Amino acid sequence: MGHIHGVDEQATPDDMVQKARDMIPTLRARANECEALRRLPDATVQDFLDAGFFRIVQPRRFGGYEYDLPTLVRCMIQVSRGCGSSGWVLSLTSAHTWWAAQYEPEGQEELFADHGDLRFPLIFAPTGRAVPVAGGYELSGTWNYASGCELSNWLALNAIVLDDEGGKAPADLVVCIIRDSDYEIVDNWHVMGLRGTGSKQAVVKSVFVPKRRALSLYTLDGAPAPGRVLHENPFYGGPASPVFYAEIAAVAVGIARGAIDAFRERAATKTNAFQPGVKLFEYPATQRRLAAATAELDTAEAMLMQQARAYMDLTAARVPLGDTVSLEERAHMQLQLQHCVEMSAKVVDRLFVAGGSSAMNDGEAMQRCFRDIHALRTHYLMDGDRLRENWGRLAFDLEPLQRTPGL
Repeated sequence: MGHIHGVDEQATPDDMVQKARDMIPTLRARANECEALRRLPDATVQDFLDAGFFRIVQPRRFGGYEYDLPTLVRCMIQVSRGCGSSGWVLSLTSAHTWWAAQYEPEGQEELFADHGDLRFPLIFAPTGRAVPVAGGYELSGTWNYASGCELSNWLALNAIVLDDEGGKAPADLVVCIIRDSDYEIVDNWHVMGLRGTGSKQAVVKSVFVPKRRALSLYTLDGAPAPGRVLHENPFYGGPASPVFYAEIAAVAVGIARGAIDAFRERAATKTNAFQPGVKLFEYPATQRRLAAATAELDTAEAMLMQQARAYMDLTAARVPLGDTVSLEERAHMQLQLQHCVEMSAKVVDRLFVAGGSSAMNDGEAMQRCFRDIHALRTHYLMDGDRLRENWGRLAFDLEPLQRTPGL
């Protein structure tokens, strides 16, 4: 294969992870600016582009590195360790190059046409409508939470196709990808945590979406994705949900890792007002809390990496045979990855309290980690009770009641 535009063909997965690790101090230094802007600073976006982070799981035939899910996860942990908002935006745009590889070949050719430069949020809540028309759909509606929309060049939106018979259930759900010029951004992002993600509202008014850029989730439930024919790598033939869950869990683990870093820095310098001259790190309780938090987070990260590797192993074994990862296996992965998020949040909670009252001050890293991890946990995919119920029903050979089609 010849030179790939914008890609260092000598770079290894470990090189990419090291690039992310090296960026931690810079991201920390920009974290307050990122929150004040309520979007990623331009310099951060440029750094991500220069590093090739948006291309980590992008197919090589379209200018990407085509690394595996564990590599993506490792990189996103490091970036999120430096800045939760930056990690969230990067994770939820860079991973979507994998999603783009699910579309019809003609659609992929169009999406990756700009030398492989593809960045887009994906909003899975179907809050708009797609009306079938000749050659595709007419898309209209309003979608919240377009994370990173201002740095993106496309946008993916899940939309309802109404039942012509008047039934309550949709006739289909289609994920349409539209150009950045085809929607309006409404700035309604005034929130507690993940403030720097710029997860604003997208408004679409009667935009035509050709069939090549519309993916039916109902069809995806029972057949391989149409884009599968383009790629030999079985990674692109697996189900979407473990990829989506892993990209969010990686951000949570990274935020918690950043909280441990911040706690250690505070403990080394903070003096207890009730016992003048005694530093926080000198207390045995502080030492125990740091040790417990580290062990808990190491466990969460190990679980995350194990699930990412398991996904690669399963797709490698099943996809070439025309098989797929079962619904039960997907539910188990979702269960484990969501549990990684819960474990990460517990780490942040305990250290935030242990850090003392001044950790509440605006601009403090501990406070930002606390807000960010709890904002992350509000995501629908992170609803632990829903996932546990789905898994439990499947364990007893019952149909899950709250499953999202196509995942």
